[in-house]
Amino acid sequence: MRCLAPPDVEALFGDAGFSASQPLGGGRPQLILDPRIGGRQRRVGARPPLDVGGLLYFVGALNRWLPANQPRLLWISDWSSPRVETDDDFVLAARRGFGEVRAFSEAPGHYFEVQPWDEQDQADATRHLSAALSALAGLASMMMITGSDGWLIAGGTSDRIEFWEGNLFLYAEAPARLREAEALLEAFQCPDLA
Repeated sequence: MRCLAPPDVEALFGDAGFSASQPLGGGRPQLILDPRIGGRQRRVGARPPLDVGGLLYFVGALNRWLPANQPRLLWISDWSSPRVETDDDFVLAARRGFGEVRAFSEAPGHYFEVQPWDEQDQADATRHLSAALSALAGLASMMMITGSDGWLIAGGTSDRIEFWEGNLFLYAEAPARLREAEALLEAFQCPDLA
């Protein structure tokens, strides 16, 4: 994992229509999808599973919903935790463990290189895949637990997953992809939106 600043996004994910910009007033940088692409998409949504012990498996399933063998970007647009100091310290420590010293506001993106993300056999999963999935799942789980906002995207597609105020939305243009998203949320017994 390495952290990305806003200018890095277009270079790595611009072919799918993604960029990032600094909002006026000094807020956090926001991930942006070309509105012509986003306007063709629909979404399905739910709350995360109630079983916190299953969050890592759930994040793994969300990640597998996106195309395998493509890089990933977990973008944190707003970290909002009721226990700000504790949770911020946890996530900042994880980032420091990967060599990142910049603040969220400077580098809110968490980039994961190409992996065979659909591999589920532990005997066939490489150490590199296991470490990347562990970091991605840990960060995404903390986002859900704290009700933080962000996105999980993959290279080569505009399909995306949004984390927003404790809710989840999976976006796609193809009806079959939306049915897959609905089945995933049902399989993990995700509660309806609040």
